[in-house]
Amino acid sequence: MGRAKQGGTPLTEPGATAGTTCATFIYRGEAREVGISGDMNGWSEQKELLFRLPGMDLFYYCGEYPADSRIEYNLVIDGTAGLDPFNPRVSLFNRKSNSEVPMPGYRPPPEVEPAPVAARGTVEEIAIVSKQPGMSRTATVYLPVGYAGSAERYPVLYLNDAFGALKFGSMINVLDNLIRRRVVPPLIAVLLPSVGDRMVEYSMNPRFESFVVEAVVPAVDRRYRTRPSPEFRAVGGISAGATAALSLAINHPDLFGKCMAQSTATKLAPLIKLARSGPKAPIRVYLDVGRFESDYHGKDLVEASHRIRDALVAHGCPVHLREVNEGHGWRNWRARMGEALEFLFASLSAMERGE
Repeated sequence: MGRAKQGGTPLTEPGATAGTTCATFIYRGEAREVGISGDMNGWSEQKELLFRLPGMDLFYYCGEYPADSRIEYNLVIDGTAGLDPFNPRVSLFNRKSNSEVPMPGYRPPPEVEPAPVAARGTVEEIAIVSKQPGMSRTATVYLPVGYAGSAERYPVLYLNDAFGALKFGSMINVLDNLIRRRVVPPLIAVLLPSVGDRMVEYSMNPRFESFVVEAVVPAVDRRYRTRPSPEFRAVGGISAGATAALSLAINHPDLFGKCMAQSTATKLAPLIKLARSGPKAPIRVYLDVGRFESDYHGKDLVEASHRIRDALVAHGCPVHLREVNEGHGWRNWRARMGEALEFLFASLSAMERGE
């Protein structure tokens, strides 16, 4: 337990297979049964059990994982899931805390850290009024540095799940840094919160799509100096919000010429069917998914992402699909944001640089 007390658990060392790391999870305390539920087993109730050393209150489990992976998990002690008391690393997922273990080859994204003060954009709010009962809400708007003193018009990124993107996705820092490093052109970002049950609102809901098309986009175009055409407008989301983003872009390519969908997780069968029917005009699509999501609460999000990609490519859409050794969480999604926006806005960045 000496190493565990000094550096925390799990303990890591090179795995038996090339390109892997062996992680040893340890628990010490009185318990009948200790298990692990996490990215590595789809957060399943059929969790891995830690082995108990005979006659001792010490439990352990050794797992072999890709050397560049990052895993979130809970220990399940006598049926109650919670943080690993010997692991100081904690990741927040919405209102839930998970223990986290980055393997030695994992590299955290630098863009989540605050940018220099001179490179920081401004954040304000806009009230979106809808004719539909119960659909009005306040959105958060990011304006790039220099917006106030410029006459320029800007592309716009619309993102679902504003609360998570701001609190757990470090989205303002990410945008500041990507623009500062000229990975993407200066852009406006509109972060939309859900109202009521997000699983209902984001599940290919016609009311939500009408709200975005008829209320959100016109309000933003009226108030801000946008470039109001589909090639300068993107919509994105994570999990259920990714389903909503894809549905919006496929159904309304006249508004959204670009789409970012990370860990698309709901309404998979009807969404794949919609993708196979194809948008009326090609849209540029970025998809990503964690390899540990091949069994996310019993759903294979990896296969679903491949099927969505294949369907859209068949309709002439440029699609980039990225797989990473992570699971379903904000630290995965925010780490991919640079790659996603660079793919979506690459041509605009090149134009800005004069290439």
